[in-house]
Amino acid sequence: MRLTRKQSMRSIRLSFLLAFAVLANPSLWAQAADSQRASTNENQPLYLNSDASLDQRVNDLVSRMTLDEKISQMQNNAPAIPRLGIPAYGWANEALHGVALAGQATVFPQAIGMAATWDTDLVHSIADVISTEARAKHNDAVQHGLAGNEDCGQMSAWYVISALGFYPVDPVSGNYVFGTPLFNRAEVELSESKRLVIKVKRTSPEDKYISSISLNGSTYNKVWFSHADIANGGEIVFNMSSQPDKAFGVDQSSLPPSLDI
Repeated sequence: MRLTRKQSMRSIRLSFLLAFAVLANPSLWAQAADSQRASTNENQPLYLNSDASLDQRVNDLVSRMTLDEKISQMQNNAPAIPRLGIPAYGWANEALHGVALAGQATVFPQAIGMAATWDTDLVHSIADVISTEARAKHNDAVQHGLAGNEDCGQMSAWYVISALGFYPVDPVSGNYVFGTPLFNRAEVELSESKRLVIKVKRTSPEDKYISSISLNGSTYNKVWFSHADIANGGEIVFNMSSQPDKAFGVDQSSLPPSLDI
């Protein structure tokens, strides 16, 4: 059954509440470990049981909230709920990488949350809204100047890198995840003698989905690559299509390294 946009966003948000309740509180990590060692302990909250399904854990966590607590989590600056181990969180903070912090804007879940919907039409619609609002804010800034936090230049850096067709989702790891390139050709000068060349093969501007990739002359089936792969220069070739290729990047070995919950 296909979820509506509202249901998808609600599901993502509730999943994030669970993730932050467990990840952001060290004491809960300890409790979660205890629950694995003593899974028969009836006093252990179900949402801390890593053996339970995500839906079970989310439903259990939400069922323990009062109505006021549930409402409090649906605003930009969601307060902590100490008794459940839920930390305070600013949902608007860098969710759009600076756009929302420069005044009023529609706030969507962060990229990883939107990707979890597996709804390409929905994500494209969200991106369209974000880009429209970003252009409006840019035009307003040209006329009146930009006041407040413009994210210390990160917005510009994010745009430039993303426009090439990849982005360091986790900068510490030194890994890049592929996205949609905006240019048919680009070159990045890594040093005087080293260049990274990005080539994009598409027949129409509507070709926004990756069908295949070659990295340094070889077919590449992963959806990510390491900085070490391009440190000495190289070439990335994108073959784009107007429809999602559901066979690309679906193998477990194709996925980027991540933290298991």
